[in-house]
Amino acid sequence: MAIEPLKAGNPSAVSPPPPRAVRQKPETVPVTGLRLDLAVKDLLRNWYLLLAGGLLAFLVALAVVNFMGPTFTAKMIVAPVTDDALNKVQFYGNSYSFSDESSLLGGFGGGQPEEFERFIVLLQTHRVAEVLEQKHQVSRILFSKLWDEEHQNWNRPGGLVFWVKDFARGLFGYPDWEPPRAKEVQTYLRKNLSIAPVSRGAMRSVSLSGKNPEHLAQILIWLFEDTSALMREERNASLSNNITYLQDRLVQSRIDIYRDSLISLLADQERELMLSQTEQPYAAILLEAPIRPRQPSGLEPLILLVVAVLAGLTLSGLLVLSVTTPRRRISQAPRQAVGPLGGP
Repeated sequence: MAIEPLKAGNPSAVSPPPPRAVRQKPETVPVTGLRLDLAVKDLLRNWYLLLAGGLLAFLVALAVVNFMGPTFTAKMIVAPVTDDALNKVQFYGNSYSFSDESSLLGGFGGGQPEEFERFIVLLQTHRVAEVLEQKHQVSRILFSKLWDEEHQNWNRPGGLVFWVKDFARGLFGYPDWEPPRAKEVQTYLRKNLSIAPVSRGAMRSVSLSGKNPEHLAQILIWLFEDTSALMREERNASLSNNITYLQDRLVQSRIDIYRDSLISLLADQERELMLSQTEQPYAAILLEAPIRPRQPSGLEPLILLVVAVLAGLTLSGLLVLSVTTPRRRISQAPRQAVGPLGGP
């Protein structure tokens, strides 16, 4: 039997079922930046980590303060030798008085700026360190922890750091440890002696830092005196050689015009040598003598502890946010539906 084709007006025609409405889940917008409210919640939720970081930083800073100890600084101010400075300043509490002849000669040392600059350079040289060690045995003061005053000998340092250095010296063939001498004194001065210009004129501020405040001022005075004495001795030796040479040439010369020039030069050298042998300052003058420091320099221990705690809290907070923020982004990312065969 033939089947009639379906017509639009045929009630027996079967129509396809209507499409089912699919409910779509609202999309979750991922968090792409750092939100302040969520960051505060994360920090409050992990408060114990912040507390642990601050406490750890406090303990480390406390150990550093106890191990390093406070640092003290003594300071003196020096200036070039000029007529005005020589006539006005008080040197070690005694006012120097200079005659008119000294003023006419241009002042002792001639007020030469190059002599003062050489004085500043010599403060941290090995030559001055040798003088300090020979005259005052400064190494026993600067490295007092290694010096045994009762038995008058040096103790070999200990500790893990020295053991590692000693092992490395033996491994690579370096010389064994030796007691501190002028070389170590010079190294200490290079690290702890600071020279800075003063706001006005050619004056210099010379500061010495160390752990023992008892001897810092005295070492600065020795440093000033011995450097000045060294330069004076060198100048005297040079003037004496010049005088000897001019005297020999004067004896050999027979021409009057040459003899007059030699006599004039010889008089200048002898006059400068005479001034150089006095007690007047030569290359530098001490405008402000050092005094014993009473308070530590740099950051106070309490300030250092507070800064350490704040740094510990900050680092702990950054660590917490660096872990929690990526996790939130992953959890709030939109998920794609998965079909029975693994496809969408």
